[in-house]
Amino acid sequence: MVRTTVTMPRHLRDAAKRNTEHGELSEAVRERYREIAYGEEIAKNERKKQELAEVRQEKDRLREQLTEIQAKLENVERKERRLEEQVEESRAIEQEYETILETLEAEVRDGAHITTKRTSVKNAAEIKGCEPEAVVQELKDRNPEIPDCAFKPPRESDEDWFGL
Repeated sequence: MVRTTVTMPRHLRDAAKRNTEHGELSEAVRERYREIAYGEEIAKNERKKQELAEVRQEKDRLREQLTEIQAKLENVERKERRLEEQVEESRAIEQEYETILETLEAEVRDGAHITTKRTSVKNAAEIKGCEPEAVVQELKDRNPEIPDCAFKPPRESDEDWFGL
């Protein structure tokens, strides 16, 4: 490449610079030289080749971005599936716990004594990750109409319990 100098009025050059982006004025001058040197048709072909190269570059850049976005999307989808599984597992555990509590409620209403030593209370506590006393307390809270004697062994209670 060679550097050329063109003499022109300053106001003309300044106006051209104001109306173009950085580098556009130089490219326009080079384009005009090509047209003069090779003819307008060849210059147009060169412009098209250059534009094609730019389009291909843009396409490659977009494909690269797309690949990155797809990888991020796959990571998010994996995380989503993992969280859905955890939520489902938690829901299943909560449902199992709730089922045991409902069974215990039915039994206590039918006259059974529900204590911390009962196997189903221990199972519920294990599922919930708490002590059996917390399960009994939850049953009491959910059933305030049932007297405390229903939650003690029959031998330790001053009252008889036969259910509701």
